[in-house]
Amino acid sequence: MNMMRMIIKKSIKYRTGAVILSLAFLILFIGGCAKKDTAPEPGFELYFVNSAETGLYTVPYTLTGTDVESMVNEVTEALKVPSDKLVYKTVIGNTFDLVSVSIKDNQLVLGFDARYRNTDPLLEVLSRASLVRSYGQIPGIDGISFTVEGEPLTDQAGNPVGIMTPDQFITNAGKEINAYEKVELTLFFASETGDRLVKTTRSVIYNTNISPEKLVVDELIKGPSSEYEGYPVLDPAAKALSVTVNDGTCYVNMDPAYLSSLYPVTDDVLTHSIANSLIELGGINKVQISVDNTEPGMTRDNSSLTGLFERNLDIVE
Repeated sequence: MNMMRMIIKKSIKYRTGAVILSLAFLILFIGGCAKKDTAPEPGFELYFVNSAETGLYTVPYTLTGTDVESMVNEVTEALKVPSDKLVYKTVIGNTFDLVSVSIKDNQLVLGFDARYRNTDPLLEVLSRASLVRSYGQIPGIDGISFTVEGEPLTDQAGNPVGIMTPDQFITNAGKEINAYEKVELTLFFASETGDRLVKTTRSVIYNTNISPEKLVVDELIKGPSSEYEGYPVLDPAAKALSVTVNDGTCYVNMDPAYLSSLYPVTDDVLTHSIANSLIELGGINKVQISVDNTEPGMTRDNSSLTGLFERNLDIVE
């Protein structure tokens, strides 16, 4: 009987130990899964501005932080470390200072000092790209926004930049990405009466992944930055579906918002705002405009878009 009791006790002890051991493995497994969810993805890289200030330079980096806050702090400190080979530049603590960092609802807000406003426009775009692409890899960060002296960052036209994500900055193959250039564009917007064109020049910093022709149309869609540039021609909701050039003719395919009548401009102003602006680039003699790949397209007053538009300076003030 005593022997039977000893066997039963040993059996209970063994089963209890097995259960505890199983629970221990389960806890370790769950803990491991939870940690994996917050760990950075392999291939984490830091992005810096290259020494020529024409693009970004990537540096492989291994994060050691295990939560969002610690990883953000770690990336911040890593971005301050200068290059020993002078192949890239650090912007935090050099070009401007990062004075505040906050995380709310998976959104990272970076606050900068007044020097940010005085940053050269091209360097500012590159700096913004480097920071967004660096911090944007951190698990748990869905978007990044900037403030300057507590105020939301605005673009050159005074519009809020808003929340940014890494996919807004296209990556090219190789160590350097996002080559940016500054270009002077000649654009034609509407006169106050809407029946004439106003010629203006605009300095634009653009990603060289975008063709100059597409850039011109996008800038026309953005509209004038001040009354001195004239008045809007295109609906800001419009999109250029494609812009291609072949044998001196530029083919512009717009979405249906092109035909909306938000602004009181004539069709002659509408079509030649695009045609004149594109021809100013050089290498383009004529422009064809279609809507949603439909030929013939129709303008706002139902006139045909099938013709090829040439430069028309007779309607320019």
